[in-house]
Amino acid sequence: MTIKQLFEQCNDIAQNSDCKRGKVGAILIRKNNSIIGTGYNTIPNKTPCTNTNCDMSKRCKQTVHAEIAALLNINSRKDLYAIILSLSPCLTCAKIIVYAGIQKVYYDKKYSNPDGINYLKNNGIKIIQKEELK
Repeated sequence: MTIKQLFEQCNDIAQNSDCKRGKVGAILIRKNNSIIGTGYNTIPNKTPCTNTNCDMSKRCKQTVHAEIAALLNINSRKDLYAIILSLSPCLTCAKIIVYAGIQKVYYDKKYSNPDGINYLKNNGIKIIQKEELK
């Protein structure tokens, strides 16, 4: 499977989220692009979001981010190489990506705060935005 095909699948996975703020997907892959695990932003107990009064100007305090959900959905980080995201990571998720030993981050859209991307760059993680792919 190509990275472009994995981006399509990542966006499909994101549609599982019922978050009113935005749907985010994540796919963890090996060097050969085979999938290790997937995740999407969700509420911890996986019940539908009932918060009808979301303040879109503030961070959601209920959701588990797609990156974390994907990492929690795998049995082992052995052979973990890269993560494909529909949205670039926040700073907290970037720290977890580094800690998990992920070497490469692919992302589609940019998150409003660049701190996560900057953190990854400062820690030697290769970053590729979807539009850079040939």
